Amino acid sequence: MKRTAGYPSSLIFDASDRDTSLPRRIATNTPLQALVTLNDPVYEEAARALARRVIKDTAEKTAGTSSAGAILDTRLTYEARLVLSRDPTAAELVVLRRFYQEALALRNRPAVGKANLNLSQTSFGKRVSEGELDGLTAVGSVLFNLDAALVR
Repeated sequence: MKRTAGYPSSLIFDASDRDTSLPRRIATNTPLQALVTLNDPVYEEAARALARRVIKDTAEKTAGTSSAGAILDTRLTYEARLVLSRDPTAAELVVLRRFYQEALALRNRPAVGKANLNLSQTSFGKRVSEGELDGLTAVGSVLFNLDAALVR
């Protein structure tokens, strides 16, 4: 039996049916798209997977670095590069760093702290800091919601 209803997230982004080919998607921007990227569990899982990848891929680059700020900047730059296909500007990096710190502070509040997906904190066989993973997940979620990521 053929499914006639498309995936709701795809419909919000004006995706075509599975049996229609479009050479280029018409770029649209509606408030519903922002709601989808911030509330759909698929995007939260994608942000969590992105955070895990960033931690794994930057582990070797930051192995000899003792400065927590330098490690964070390396990770935030790499995360932005993966999503936006470019390095963040200095001003953007400052904003991402500040948001990361605010996400960590918010995580420590009792009402908000346990609102994550309760996924295993093991990433590629290594134990990772739950706070660091949550902070990078929050940054990834924001990056996924940027117009530059949705329309490019």
